[in-house]
Amino acid sequence: MISVKKLFILILFICIFSLFSCGKEEFYYLPQMSEGSIFNRGIDGATIIIPNISQNYAIGYRIYYRIYISSHNSPSEILSGNDRRLVHQALDNDFSFFEPITNPTNVSVLTGLTTFRNRSYYELELSGVNMHDLLARGSIPANGITFEFSFPTETTDFPVLIYNNSSEFVLRRCTRDLISPEPSNNLTFQFSPQLNTSVNADVAVSTGGSFAYVSMYIVLIGQNPENFTRMFSKPTHIGIFKLPAAN
Repeated sequence: MISVKKLFILILFICIFSLFSCGKEEFYYLPQMSEGSIFNRGIDGATIIIPNISQNYAIGYRIYYRIYISSHNSPSEILSGNDRRLVHQALDNDFSFFEPITNPTNVSVLTGLTTFRNRSYYELELSGVNMHDLLARGSIPANGITFEFSFPTETTDFPVLIYNNSSEFVLRRCTRDLISPEPSNNLTFQFSPQLNTSVNADVAVSTGGSFAYVSMYIVLIGQNPENFTRMFSKPTHIGIFKLPAAN
């Protein structure tokens, strides 16, 4: 028969083991895109070196955008709060909202399902290919991929994504979530008077505005394997770019 002393030691061992193993939860984390991976060329575009995704619970990257109509013709990179306000007050408001969320040192502010939608930011799309396929975890090799965004200054040219220095795709506004966007015959990132209408949920309108800019963020998303909830990394700002005019 086991002694009381041995029984006490056995119970104590079981309690200690339970404390450090049975109740321990796995910590799941999605890394933020490093600002050092983004090379901005001002209002004309940017290049992103997108790293391989090691977390098996990650799904892939997403890029979110919002368009701002403006009467200000910015000749160079938009950096300061005054620059942003000259473009559109909403641009500065949105940037200020995202700033603590994008700050890598701020661990108290998290990204969620409504973070972008509540600021009227929508998923960027491409013509001829599904952006999700290019940015999926299984599509990014060990040495990563290169995304180059080019916003031409010439009228009638289309802003494009150059994928891995080879394939070129025209940028498109979000067709999945926008209801009857205008102009219906041109969902590329070009400015036209029809773009400047409140029917466009992805556009901050401006009375008399004759220029347009887009601000974009990149974020890594995944799914928690324990409770199956959607996970987000901290977003990183890609840049603010000027849209060319349509015909």
